[in-house]
Amino acid sequence: MKKRLLVAIVLALILSLTVVASASAKQVKPLLCRADIAVPTPGHPDNWFGTVHGAVRGTIESGELPSYDFPDLYTFTEWFTITTKAGVIQGYDMGIWYLDTGKYRACGWVTHATGSWKHLVGYLVYEYGVTVDHKDTGVTTIDGAYMGFMPPLPSAWAKVWR
Repeated sequence: MKKRLLVAIVLALILSLTVVASASAKQVKPLLCRADIAVPTPGHPDNWFGTVHGAVRGTIESGELPSYDFPDLYTFTEWFTITTKAGVIQGYDMGIWYLDTGKYRACGWVTHATGSWKHLVGYLVYEYGVTVDHKDTGVTTIDGAYMGFMPPLPSAWAKVWR
């Protein structure tokens, strides 16, 4: 009887320590923001400029790297630089732009950051939105694109590659 009680107490202690340890682990939340960007002139179709607001506030510039055209979608790879009062965030992303709807999705990562943003290096970047072509001006804009910066998922491989 005493042995069963001791086993039950030890199991309860292990369970409570496990719950406390997982609850006390620091949860890093993603940084979510919106971007309003545009191609400034029809003569520069590969560079985008605009503003970012939300958890990250500042200006954004991105430029396209060589890409591939398909009949109903366009794949792209681009670099981006976000400049804020607290520092700079730079990275790359790759995505798909659906030509018939103007919708696009891109995933990438932060490769360089300065100032208060240094901890974002290695973070994943996810972006999606809809482009709008303005027939009267020939300018393409993206209003309110969603951008998220998420910490990388924990992995046993992370220790191997460092």
